[in-house]
Amino acid sequence: MIAGAWYVMTYSMGRATPQTINSEDSSTKILIATQSSNYKNELTNLLVDYFNHKDVYLVVVDVDNLNRIEKVFDATIVVHTWEMWLPPNAVRDFKDNLRPNDKVLFLGTSGNGDLQIQGVDAISSASQISNVQNDFNEILAWLNSQSIEIN
Repeated sequence: MIAGAWYVMTYSMGRATPQTINSEDSSTKILIATQSSNYKNELTNLLVDYFNHKDVYLVVVDVDNLNRIEKVFDATIVVHTWEMWLPPNAVRDFKDNLRPNDKVLFLGTSGNGDLQIQGVDAISSASQISNVQNDFNEILAWLNSQSIEIN
């Protein structure tokens, strides 16, 4: 019990700050659900900066709000940590409710960067600033592979 409380206090993520970028009338709509950490904030900032001057409506929410999203997005990127060898409950619930044509990429961070959700489009990373640019590039490559238009 004490070890579990220590683990949560030491490794749990902060809440991500919600953001909305560009017009809802944009031709492409992307949702980013994330948590707050130095790595995740840096990755989110890179994505926000990249999409800021494009015809992309970008919504950033905390992963705990994933299941409250009612709008339809062309793509969803879920950036989460692994806690006690599991993704957060909200991420698992969201994954379990995916429809066959949903375009979702899960980027999971873990100590060694070797854990990822199985059976979906997923990448894994260690939560290190030195990995941010590579992970950003992987996200853009995935969007391209899904034929998501970014103008």
